[in-house]
Amino acid sequence: MKNKISITFSLFLLSITSLFCQNRITLEESFLQISTDIESSLSRTDGDRTLAVYYFTTNGERSGLGDFVTNELSSFLSSKLKDVSVLSRNKIDEIYEEHQFQLSGAVDSNAIADLGSKLSAEFIGTGYITITAEHIHLNFQLINVESAEIISGNSIDIIFDANLRGLSGMKEEVMISEIPEYQLNDSFTDFNRQLWTGMRKDEDINILVEDEHLSINVNDRKGVNGVNLISNDFKIRTFAMEISFRNPDEEAFWISLTVGNQNHENGASFQMEANIYDEYYLFRYKKKNTSTWVEDEDNIHDELFGDESRIFHTLKLVYDKTNKVAYGYVDDILVSKVVDFSFNSRDRGQVILSVNGRYKNIDVDFDDFKSSIEIPHD
Repeated sequence: MKNKISITFSLFLLSITSLFCQNRITLEESFLQISTDIESSLSRTDGDRTLAVYYFTTNGERSGLGDFVTNELSSFLSSKLKDVSVLSRNKIDEIYEEHQFQLSGAVDSNAIADLGSKLSAEFIGTGYITITAEHIHLNFQLINVESAEIISGNSIDIIFDANLRGLSGMKEEVMISEIPEYQLNDSFTDFNRQLWTGMRKDEDINILVEDEHLSINVNDRKGVNGVNLISNDFKIRTFAMEISFRNPDEEAFWISLTVGNQNHENGASFQMEANIYDEYYLFRYKKKNTSTWVEDEDNIHDELFGDESRIFHTLKLVYDKTNKVAYGYVDDILVSKVVDFSFNSRDRGQVILSVNGRYKNIDVDFDDFKSSIEIPHD
């Protein structure tokens, strides 16, 4: 049985299908869901039930949107939860100003214990928010202060209404709907060697087309660590692209999508990577005229691995040339972004798709290629 990774490039549009829309709920509905789960979790605990709703970060930082959601959720839980004392915002604000606790990301048991002691709280609710063009993603964790154990959690996509959009500070002129909608019809009925010119030419790599899927197979790798597909060059402007992949037998070590200048030494690049081995997603970039890649280690996403309800996971790259912002997404969740980012205007760009193998063989299966960048075929 072949071990396959299926990869799909497609347009990144503001409008999305009803399948995704029906999974999004209002902010109040998300609070009700969180409240129900908290009540269920705390019903199985003994002793006092004092809860502090601590600050949500937005894309890794404290923000007006995060504070709004924190305050609204705290008020909602105060009115809904039975036999649970929800601490006032004044006390939490006082502790924050004095100690600047940061609890997003990995749970630090010492920080949890210290914060819980200062707040006289047995439980802490906190999390983070990520913003996409279409919705906001809310991740909530209920933490037992004594054990630092996460006893309840919610991962929710919330409808991005005008109020939330205003609080987020997102400008309409940088919305993804403004990206020109170019499309290349390359269904892989045959392999377009005029488009993909940079593939490795090792004799051990076989390229096959079957059922309109492009299969790249490496048998008995003999030192072939991975396969790179490099597109023809193109003029860089505002763009969006994505890769969807599945890796059921975990044969790949990592998969990455990169856009950068042809001249790697003086040019700029940015990348989304799915690290299959260590099970996380990471955004990294290299600004022009520098040699160092910067990894956003504060926004590593690992909670999406092992989601058996999703056949494919998706990596997305978006570049806003006007505002000089590069974005990295996974499954429509904004992982990270870099501002004041521009490519070398004297050098054209390339798309690089890389798959690195873990074991003796590599077997990769591609689907249709589509992008908002019109890459010349010849």
